[in-house]
Amino acid sequence: MCTRVVTGLFAMGIGIFAQPVTGHAASRSYQIIWAVNPIEQSMEEKTVEPGDVIARAKLVPPTLLALEGDAVGENGKTIIPHGSQMIALRADVLAACTFTFRPVDPLQGFLFGNGQRFTCFVDQNRDGKFDSIFYVVSNKIGVPSSFGTIPRTLKPIVPVAYRRSNPSDGADFPTLLFKYSHQDKITGHSYFGICIENPSTHKQTFFDGYSGVRSDKLPKKIGTMGVEAIATKKNGDKIELVVKSGFSSAEFAAEESVSLTFY
Repeated sequence: MCTRVVTGLFAMGIGIFAQPVTGHAASRSYQIIWAVNPIEQSMEEKTVEPGDVIARAKLVPPTLLALEGDAVGENGKTIIPHGSQMIALRADVLAACTFTFRPVDPLQGFLFGNGQRFTCFVDQNRDGKFDSIFYVVSNKIGVPSSFGTIPRTLKPIVPVAYRRSNPSDGADFPTLLFKYSHQDKITGHSYFGICIENPSTHKQTFFDGYSGVRSDKLPKKIGTMGVEAIATKKNGDKIELVVKSGFSSAEFAAEESVSLTFY
C-alpha cells in the first residue's frame, strides 16, 4: 500500500530526475545514478483501483560491485557479509553503497523514525580494497539519496577486496512503479504516481508530482518517464485505462528534500 509523503504542516518533497542533475560539483560530492530497465508488459485496456500497478521497471546499477569477503570493523564485528552488492558512486574517489537495508523494528521506528540506512564503502588508495565506510540514511524513497557528500572523516575497517560484477548477474534490485495511488476523499479525484519498492520492505512511498484524473475531464492522458495511459471512464474509485506504453530506458536519480507547506 503506497502512502503520500505528507505529515502535518510539513511536506517531504522527493524529486525525480530522468537525467543526471548538475550543480553537485564539490570535490567530495557524489551521485548515485541508476539505469531504468523496463519490464515488458501487455498494452491493454483494463480497470484499475487504488494500489494497482500500471507499469514496472528495475533500477539497475550501471556499475555493480560485490564484496570478496566479509566487511569487518576494527572491533572485529561483521558489518555486512561476503557477496553483498553495491552500486558504484560517481565521485572523485572509488566508492560504492549498498542498496538494500535492514528494516527497523516497530520500537526503533517509533523512537528514531523509519530510517533506511545504507552502508557506503571507500577505496581511498585505489588498491582494490575498501578500507573505510560511511553511512547514508533515506527516510522515504527506498534507495540511497542520489546526491550527497562523502565525509572528510571516515570510519576505518579491515581492508576487504571487492570485484566488479555484471549487472545481469545481480539480484534484489529496487523496482520502479507507476501505480494508482489513491482517490481524494473530498474532491473524488484519483491520483497516479511513481514509487520505489525496495526488496528490503514492501512499503512504497509515492513521490511528489501526481497525475490526477477527474470525472469531468475525460479522456485524460496520464504517465511519466515514458509511461503513457489514457483514462477513459471513472466510476467511483475505479478507472478504465488504455495502457499505451511502459517505462523508457533512461537514467534515474532520486533525492529527498524537506519543504514547509502552508495549508
